[in-house]
Amino acid sequence: MQLFVIDYTKKGETIIIADSDLLSQIRKVLRVRIGDTIWIQNPEYEHTKTRYEIRIDMWDNKTLE
Repeated sequence: MQLFVIDYTKKGETIIIADSDLLSQIRKVLRVRIGDTIWIQNPEYEHTKTRYEIRIDMWDNKTLE
């Protein structure tokens, strides 16, 4: 399990990550591919510890959905 504490945008059932450093790490270091899953948690809601398991459906160099 890879957990990332990162800001993200949630639109309905879709979570969008736009941090270019994290995207580079996920792609180049961890070699995550479309269809793989990761866990994310928002640092603003640290007291509630809400985590999401997300499956990567689409990404480019600027966003991951």
